[in-house]
Amino acid sequence: MMWALGLGKPWIALSITLGMALSTAVLAGFDWIVHRAFVPDARSAGRALLKFSLLKYPLICAGLYWLVRWDKVSLFAFCGGMALVHFAIVAKVMGIRLVERLNESRP
Repeated sequence: MMWALGLGKPWIALSITLGMALSTAVLAGFDWIVHRAFVPDARSAGRALLKFSLLKYPLICAGLYWLVRWDKVSLFAFCGGMALVHFAIVAKVMGIRLVERLNESRP
């Protein structure tokens, strides 16, 4: 994002930030619903899942509609921001696996 700001294109940095924010919000929503509905002591798991679905998807659609209609947002940078969060998660998992393998190979 610093290169986008350095080039004088703050809307590119904003697009990346909005993509990362949406992707993080979706993952946080999944984390919340899993802890709320799929733990052994969960009560009314079906209702929680229904509320989650009925609130989450219209909000995401409204946000994406707003982003597409706003002419300052770069959709390519927005998608890149969304992918960046997932690449970070994959890199973290790969690092954990690498450390596990290195620890197994030591005597």
